[in-house]
Amino acid sequence: MKISLNILRKFLPDLSKSPGEIAEALTMGGLEVEAILPVREHPPGITGVVTAQVTLVEKHPGADRLSVCEVNDGQVIHRVVCGAPNVKAGMKYPFARIGAKLPAGVEIKKAKIRGIESSGMLLSKAELGISDDHSGIMELPDDTKIGIDFNELEKDIDIVLEVNVTPNRSDCLNHIGIARELSVLSGVNFVLPQIIVKEEGQDISESARVDLLAPEACPRYCGRVISGVKIGESPVWLKEDLIRIGQRSINNIVDATNYVLFLLGQPLHAFDLSRIKGREILIRDSRAGEKLVTIDHAERELPPGTLVIADRERPIALAGVMGGAETEVRGETQEVFLESAWFQPLAIRQSSKMMKLSSESSLRFARGVDPEGVALALDYAAMLILQIAGGKLARGKVDSYPGKKPCEKLSLDLSEVRRVLGDPVPIEEAARIFTSLGFQPEPSPDGSRIGVTVPSFRHDLREPVDLIEEIARVSGYGRIQPTWPGLRADRRSLSASEKKGVSLERKVRDLFSSQGFAQIITYSFISSEENQIFSSGPELRIANPLSDQMEIMRGSLLPGLINTVVHNLRRKFNDLRFFELGRTFQRGTGKGAEIQETNRVAGVIARVEPPEGWRGWLAGEFDLYHFKGILENVSSGLNVENLSFREKTSQGFEPGLSGGIVLDSQFEVGRFGRIAESVRKKYEILPVVFAFELDLDTLLSRGIRPKKFAAFPRHPGVEWDIAFFVNDSVPYDEIRNVILQSDSNLIKDSRLIDLYRGKEQLAAGKKSMAFRIYYLSPDHTLTDEEVRTVHRQVAENLRQKFSAMIRE
Repeated sequence: MKISLNILRKFLPDLSKSPGEIAEALTMGGLEVEAILPVREHPPGITGVVTAQVTLVEKHPGADRLSVCEVNDGQVIHRVVCGAPNVKAGMKYPFARIGAKLPAGVEIKKAKIRGIESSGMLLSKAELGISDDHSGIMELPDDTKIGIDFNELEKDIDIVLEVNVTPNRSDCLNHIGIARELSVLSGVNFVLPQIIVKEEGQDISESARVDLLAPEACPRYCGRVISGVKIGESPVWLKEDLIRIGQRSINNIVDATNYVLFLLGQPLHAFDLSRIKGREILIRDSRAGEKLVTIDHAERELPPGTLVIADRERPIALAGVMGGAETEVRGETQEVFLESAWFQPLAIRQSSKMMKLSSESSLRFARGVDPEGVALALDYAAMLILQIAGGKLARGKVDSYPGKKPCEKLSLDLSEVRRVLGDPVPIEEAARIFTSLGFQPEPSPDGSRIGVTVPSFRHDLREPVDLIEEIARVSGYGRIQPTWPGLRADRRSLSASEKKGVSLERKVRDLFSSQGFAQIITYSFISSEENQIFSSGPELRIANPLSDQMEIMRGSLLPGLINTVVHNLRRKFNDLRFFELGRTFQRGTGKGAEIQETNRVAGVIARVEPPEGWRGWLAGEFDLYHFKGILENVSSGLNVENLSFREKTSQGFEPGLSGGIVLDSQFEVGRFGRIAESVRKKYEILPVVFAFELDLDTLLSRGIRPKKFAAFPRHPGVEWDIAFFVNDSVPYDEIRNVILQSDSNLIKDSRLIDLYRGKEQLAAGKKSMAFRIYYLSPDHTLTDEEVRTVHRQVAENLRQKFSAMIRE
């Protein structure tokens, strides 16, 4: 928010502090001043430029866009060719004589333009180095004397403060709010502007009618009618003030409403009354199929229920956000309806979000304006328009105020002030601070409490603790003595399930870190396109997304991880291992289905090239089995039993090089494998990327078993081998599980020691496998007969389960 000190002094005529002191006072009061910007109208480096008056303007005989002017510089009448559209007889401008030098190093010389000699140059602000405005020559005030050296003019020096206004202080998004704060913080008198309006036209009821059909969304609506206005340029002072606070001049009517917006904080809008059908203004909700062309000349379809300003036939403005092009003020406008209203913040916030449209007005309405300042701003704007655009003000004004509410009243216990701030505050001091802020304090007879009536412009004060903050910031945070805070232990203990969840996340974090992974955190919002790469369920769409790239609550953690890989690969990091712990979201199926949130862990590995190690022992391509081994190590560390890996093509993964992760042979808890080449091309990833994703909720509820101590064996074990032919489609882990389950008391381990596939020795679709089985009894040394009995049972189970042919 840009604040001009020249404008501030209209409210604070006694303000004598330096810009630095003003900035310090505002910052310590909670309104951070981010920059102090001096504005100098007349920069150095100019010679030979004087003030002059144009006495005659004629059309150039050889050019449509040029004029031939007679310019009086106080000594001589010069003949000058000028191309500025705003040159007029009787106006005063900066004039560069022959030989003058400008800030850009340009020297003015006599020149012949389209056959007519030009002896000098009328200058724009851009040519003078004041601003980038080269739309016309610089106009000087009417009371400027001619023939004065431009550098000797009284320099109109202003200071602009860049103030960072926090969202809760909407009352300070204007000059009067900042002036009110500065008055309190600096101890200078605050003076309200004097408003005098002369009503001399016909009664407003004969010019326009207003029907407030949405009183909940628009609790107050005011309006005035001004007829006989002349649309034109604004006076120099108004254009300069607007430019300094970052606004451009449009025309005198619009400039007046914009000026009041930044002066008093109340958005206004001026309608061309002659273009309002039936001269009837309706404040209502939009209907299905209605459209509006806004003043930016974009046609917008209005969602039903959007608050609009309408006439008898169609919407003419998006209430509180932007006006319509059909009723905007233009050059031929002669009669204006001036609107000032108080719209509910929620209604404007919703309209702005749904329409993806924001403005200076919507910013203020969405945060809240002063309902009691609506009529004041309307009258000030009417007074200003009468001054700069002429016309007659209709008698009376529209003021529909069905939503009037009493001001908020709060009660503050002064002992609470001492508890929060550490120091006692006398009731007299508290009353003085509240009075200076415009509050109405009412001390209790015993001096222990103070009641406060909060003014209508302070929406942010809702609780007694807010009043304590006001006392602290006005009296000065620096006066608060530091004290040690009291410590109070939280007696609440975690539930058993909460403890399990915390413990599991900590273990997962430690295990993946030990495998060389770095933990990352990514956004829960992703684009629909990315979500569909790895998820196929119903999407959970956000009603008002920040952008198209953040429109869906993620159904998988993998898109965020892949984007992180891309980001790092572009910065030449070649060996990447990332994991993330987080939630995924999915809309349930069926009517009234709840949103499903699942705690997951996912990870990726991407390597551009294998690292070189001593004697090449680390060299070699990282493949799916390395990746599967990492996951097995983690599952072992979590003490997850009966976790197996099944061949399966998952969405977004490479067929034949990916699989599912299954618990207890029935619960699919995750997926793993190599990311599909099509996905890598989409993300422009060159190296191979492996990824996995696990459902932690299911693992926590079904998979983790408590660890039990097992004594070291006192008796020796024995290893026997078994070889067989089996169908090539039978997975390794299913075979191993059948072997282990044949006798869980004596069979302690089984591992594959040989695998052969070949068309010459084996039938098509067959493979030869050999397993080494480790037998051990906890209480005696096994005999050959005992081992042989169990070994035969293993062979029999393999025959029955997989039609295996045992090799003797």
